[in-house]
Amino acid sequence: MGSSKRYAITSNQPEKDLRWYDRLREASRARGFMHVPDDRVAGFVAGQFPDRALAIWKGKAEHCVAEGRPKSYEGAVNYLEKMYGLLKKPGRTQELAPFVAELRATHARKKRFLEMLDSFERKTIRHG
Repeated sequence: MGSSKRYAITSNQPEKDLRWYDRLREASRARGFMHVPDDRVAGFVAGQFPDRALAIWKGKAEHCVAEGRPKSYEGAVNYLEKMYGLLKKPGRTQELAPFVAELRATHARKKRFLEMLDSFERKTIRHG
């Protein structure tokens, strides 16, 4: 049995973490399903690479909503909250509104999800 190289995500080397993440994602696509710690990577690189973290969380939110289950909707809102938190410090929260509007339009038939979006918007986007 051959040995496989392992890499531990570290919050003090975000460039290396992203290179590792990108390679793992590519390998995952090539071989089929493989667990990729998207959320964990996004959390570690958010400080230095906020746009990459936002892109990861956006993809995770979209995936959760597409699953079509209330528990998954909660996951999607969790990712929206992470995105909001990252955008809040530099005063970029207005960038989240178009994504939320897109989710709302795309998933207009998912009433429970829309209720959760309403709650999220009341707590964050509309009232800071």
